[in-house]
Order: sequence, then C-alpha cells, then structure tokens
Amino acid sequence: MIGKTETADTIEVTVSRTDFAHNLFCRDIRNPEGYGIRIIHAAALVETSDGKVVFGRMSDHTANPLRYQLCGGGIDDRDIRDGVFDLDHNTKKELREELGIDVDDTQRVLAFAPAYFKEGGPREKMSVIYRVTLGETAAGYMKRYETFAEGFRKSGEEPEFCEIVAFDRNGDELFSFLAREDLHFDEYMRPLFEYIAKIRD
Repeated sequence: MIGKTETADTIEVTVSRTDFAHNLFCRDIRNPEGYGIRIIHAAALVETSDGKVVFGRMSDHTANPLRYQLCGGGIDDRDIRDGVFDLDHNTKKELREELGIDVDDTQRVLAFAPAYFKEGGPREKMSVIYRVTLGETAAGYMKRYETFAEGFRKSGEEPEFCEIVAFDRNGDELFSFLAREDLHFDEYMRPLFEYIAKIRD
C-alpha cells in the first residue's frame, strides 16, 4: 500500500506490486526498516439465518496454519478489472474455494456487500470486511460444508479450513473463545466482533 485517500463516501487505496515471499518475510520479522509492506485484503463475515457468525481454522498446508480467521485471501492479478482491484470478485472466489458458498446463488445467499473497514494493529493491515447473509441456519450450513470438504478429501486434497465454528454474534461464548490464549486469531477479528456486538441486537 502506497497511498490512501478518503472522502465521505469512499476510501481509495493505491498499491504497488510485491509477492508472497515478501509478505512472509515481513510477517516473520515485523516489517524491517526499508523492506516493510502494508497489506490490504478482503474477508467475509458469514452470518446464518439464526444469528450466528461462521469462521474457520486454517489447515496445516496453508500459509497461516491453525490460525482462526474469516474466509478471505490475498489479492492478485486475477482480481484486476480495468486497472482496479475488484474486491467483489476476490471475495466471491474465496467464498467458493474455502467455504463452498456461491454468492450468485440468491436462494441461498440473501445479501453480499462490503460492510466494514479496519486499519491499524501491529502490522497496520487494512481489512475490507464483506457481510454475507445466508438463508440457512448454522446447522444447515455445517452439514453442507461437510459435504463440500469431503469432496476435497476424496480427491486426495485437504480443504483450506480444518475446522469450522459458529457462534452467536453477540454471545459471551464467542468472546470467551476469542480470549483463549492457546488459540491464534487474525488481528481484525476481535475489534470486528466487538463492533458488531455494539451496533446490532
């Protein structure tokens, strides 16, 4: 990220090209002087019809093994449309690949739109969080996810998430889970859940 411009209605971020090796290098040694990067990424907050939020724990073979995070991934050249990164395209792709959710299935997905923006934290990362509302309960989604994950295993692969969890978005159980010291979470998750707990019933 090399620049940011805000108006009352928009946030425009200018980026420069790097690669995943640079990202891992900066992550592991905390953005050394002269080599640091600032990441912008998109993620999806999936909510079920019974008021639960869904997220997962990354599998061993991923770049962030065993870390809990929302569905989402890095932005790359496949997401560029007319010189601009298409975050809708990126997030839809990640939802299909990681959670088996097709946003274009309007009978299943009731809403899909960017909803939250967070920046700051230890790495000054920018997170664009999409809100995805499903027309199915958490139990119904979990059943469909297991079928989706089993398809990977039958082909000799492992899904991106080794575990999927669902919690009431305003519940004490969610915040007790986030407070566990033996678990690792992406840095945007606690502020996001604290915020949505305040603004919605």
